[in-house]
Amino acid sequence: MYSIQHVSGKFLFTADALSRAPCCSTAEPEIGITDADVESFADAITSSVPVTKTLLEKYRIGQFKDPTCTTIKQFCLSGWPEKHKVPANLKPYWLVRHELSICKDLLLFGCRIVVPESLKTLTLQRLHDGHLGIQRCRLRAASAV
Repeated sequence: MYSIQHVSGKFLFTADALSRAPCCSTAEPEIGITDADVESFADAITSSVPVTKTLLEKYRIGQFKDPTCTTIKQFCLSGWPEKHKVPANLKPYWLVRHELSICKDLLLFGCRIVVPESLKTLTLQRLHDGHLGIQRCRLRAASAV
């Protein structure tokens, strides 16, 4: 027969040590994202931006020709350097580097297009089209660029 005896928790050293032990597995769990999933997500992002395909292509070409956008794309692909090694003109982008991405060769800030310097005037003109007032204009800008 068995005899049961109460032992206070402060005397259960092995159980306490094991409950605080780190997990043995260092492998990250498989999340099952395929290339098709990524491509589908990229299509959803580019189709949700309220811009025509021809204007989207202008932004791609403008970003390709813009040295700032080109450098940011390189950093997005290969990793950002430490803050003190980033050129002065790119410091504002370093602060939001985790929100910058490249989708179908288009530099995005979240789901919004990063506007190259050469297209800023055109973008402002397009935002002001229709004379919708300052609030609607700002709302339109916040959703796309």
